[in-house]
Amino acid sequence: MRYLFVALVFIGLLSGCSKDENKPELQGSWYLKSFQCCQAAAETYQEGDVTWTFGNDEILTVDVATEIDQYSQLPLKFSDTYEYTTTSKTVKIKTLVFDYYFEGNTLILSDSPETGGALIRFSAK
Repeated sequence: MRYLFVALVFIGLLSGCSKDENKPELQGSWYLKSFQCCQAAAETYQEGDVTWTFGNDEILTVDVATEIDQYSQLPLKFSDTYEYTTTSKTVKIKTLVFDYYFEGNTLILSDSPETGGALIRFSAK
């Protein structure tokens, strides 16, 4: 009977593990990789040029370490802090609302890219 109990506990522990444990989270620091909007060519950035840090306190810190073209449509193109809120699929920063999802360790923020809206890609810091 004891072996049956140990076997059940072991099976319970194994079934408690999930693949979501390795899933990235929005909170943390992200390097901007690219930005595309309005059918224009994608703007690409080097690691460390622009960093967005989503804090657990619902404060986004944007650090811009390079000059952004004055004609860029990139939202939040200056170093500053912003309040943000999230749902399971969206993030709202100021009045901007983006869908967010992950492809591997890439964070993607999108706002109707199929109709010319923004598509922003970040890599984990």
